Order: sequence, then structure tokens, then C-alpha cells
Amino acid sequence: MAKATRNGTQCPLWIGRRMRRVLGAALTYLILSTGSLLFLLPLYWQVSTSLKTWQDAQRFPPIWVPWPPQFRNYVELMERFPVAQYLRNTVFIVVLVIAGTLLSSSLAAYGFSRLRMPGRDIIFLILLSTLMLPGAVLVIPQFVLFQTLHWVNTYKPLIVPAFFGSS
Repeated sequence: MAKATRNGTQCPLWIGRRMRRVLGAALTYLILSTGSLLFLLPLYWQVSTSLKTWQDAQRFPPIWVPWPPQFRNYVELMERFPVAQYLRNTVFIVVLVIAGTLLSSSLAAYGFSRLRMPGRDIIFLILLSTLMLPGAVLVIPQFVLFQTLHWVNTYKPLIVPAFFGSS
């Protein structure tokens, strides 16, 4: 049994406007929750595998919940590798790269948005075209440049380009 609504459409008697909104929201949350679980699955697998023995990690079909968990794996990792030094290096590089990117990108964005000059559109077109170059095309020329500057095996190739723009 259906009844007419204000705009003339037919809908079942038991579904009101509020009920349709609630069902739509529930369906949206169900889809988003399912998607987020799919995206979190690799993270769970990584942590789960880190707590397994070598034999359990190689087993097929895989074991989803390791028992007993091997927390000794983390102790062994800390003893074998300088993880604290790796973390310090990462934080140092990331902080400088973020600062350089913010500084150079802000200045370029301000220049392109506020300053009127002859050739501005051509320069912007060149900037956009360099952004479209695949990274693999630039690897060898960048290595040759950094080798010429004697920057190989230093932090400079990771940090300095951020201060001059990403393209």
C-alpha cells in the first residue's frame, strides 16, 4: 500500500521521510565501515606477522592471530638495528623538507596568484608541465647532478630540492 507525498511521488506507507534519512545514513556508515576495515587489514596483518615466529609467518594457510605472541621479536629488532638513530634521521629530514616545501610553495603560489607580470602564464604552464614528468625520467639526471655537486651519501639531495620547489 502506498500513499502520495507532497511532491506527488509514491512511497510505501511504512517509510517516512525521516526513516529514509535514517536508513540512508545507516547504509552510508555500513559502506564506510566496511571500506575502513578493508584499508586497516594490511596494518593488522603487519602487526600480526611481527608477533609470529618465523615458521608461523611462512605457514599456509596463514595464521591470523599469533599464539603465543612473540614480543621478543621487537627486542631482537632493537638489539640488531639502531632504530632510534633511524627515527632521528627520519624526523630531521621530514621537518626540514616540510619547512622547505611550505616556504617555496607559498612564495610561488603568492607570485602566481597576486603578481601581474609579462610571461606569467607561460611560466605557470612550464611549471605545470614539469609536474607532469614521471619521476623515473628524472632519476638519472638528478643523480648525475648530485654526484657533480658531491652530494651523494649526504642528506642534501633529500632536503635542498624542497627549498626550490618540487617541480
